[in-house]
Amino acid sequence: NSATEALAVIVQPKRTTTVTDLETMFRTAGTRWDSKRMYEVLDGLSTNQFPEAISACFKATGFSRQYVVIDELATRWGQTDPQSGLAFAQTLNNWSQRAQVVAGILKGWAENDPTAAATYAKQLPAGQSRSQALGAIASVVAAQNPEAALALMNNLPAGQFGQSVLYPVFRQWVNRS
Repeated sequence: NSATEALAVIVQPKRTTTVTDLETMFRTAGTRWDSKRMYEVLDGLSTNQFPEAISACFKATGFSRQYVVIDELATRWGQTDPQSGLAFAQTLNNWSQRAQVVAGILKGWAENDPTAAATYAKQLPAGQSRSQALGAIASVVAAQNPEAALALMNNLPAGQFGQSVLYPVFRQWVNRS
């Protein structure tokens, strides 16, 4: 009947994709950004493909949205298996790439366990990497509860955070007011 056919169109099984599909997306994106296609490719990747996918993102040339894809992959990894994601991040030699992946993973982890994510971030060496990680966590927590995010950040030792950590908290607070 037509109701069953309509439901079949709405509830389609998730298409399995590969890192090759991701690389093809990079090559064919051109100047037109197709976020629907990006999410279709990312939704079809399994967690065990994330290391290869993130590495492919760092190698892609001429693709202006690499940061978005890397952040999305790292966030998803943090939601499902932050310890594996963090172990992978430690294999990255480039500190900027490592900081980006760690921040994304901690952002995803903070959605499920903000205290554990913050505890991990606090033990990172002082500097831009720690600030970036704490800012990512603050942004996630602040989206749900700005007061809790501020309290979480206030538990840091004096001098451990700056504008990059507090700004996401206050931005979310303003958006809610």
